[in-house]
Amino acid sequence: MMKKLILIAIMVILCMSVVSAVDYYFVVDDGGTAADVVNVINTIMDLKDKGDLSEGDYKQYSNGELSVDDFNGKVGTFVYKGEATIIVGDSKYDDFADEVKASLKKVGGIDAEIINVEEVEEDNLIATIEEYADEVEEVDEPVENVTEPEDIPVPTLYEEPEPIVEPEVEPTNVTIETEEPGFFAKIINWFKSIFS
Repeated sequence: MMKKLILIAIMVILCMSVVSAVDYYFVVDDGGTAADVVNVINTIMDLKDKGDLSEGDYKQYSNGELSVDDFNGKVGTFVYKGEATIIVGDSKYDDFADEVKASLKKVGGIDAEIINVEEVEEDNLIATIEEYADEVEEVDEPVENVTEPEDIPVPTLYEEPEPIVEPEVEPTNVTIETEEPGFFAKIINWFKSIFS
């Protein structure tokens, strides 16, 4: 019985360490759009290209796989239906949150809201996105240059350019035949055939 309890305790610790082993979370919702996933992937690639993120520093999750407590001491980016919230669980990640916000704007045209983890009230992050969207709608200032939904371009997946490879050209023996050989050429060819 004691061995089973120790084994269960070790498994719980391992599961907790998997969640806490990284500092950056990228989260999408299963009910979101394919563009959300593409925007997250493109944001990750952009951050990697700038040197702000490297493999093993981050994990991707679906909404609901993490609780609010998982964001303590971490930073998470939640993208849902073309909107984003960046949740900062420690002030040491403020600069990184700004970089994520800039990348989201660059690759997907998304204006993300940066909030402190203490402002997140539910594990379901959609409520946080909706709360931010309600605040944006309450602004009385006129909005200029609004893009209509049908005019918003669908993001494309970031792809590394393929290297240009020159095709190999194999040498060939090509005989170019010209006009019928002249009289002297026939005589020379006749001598060559005799002595060869």
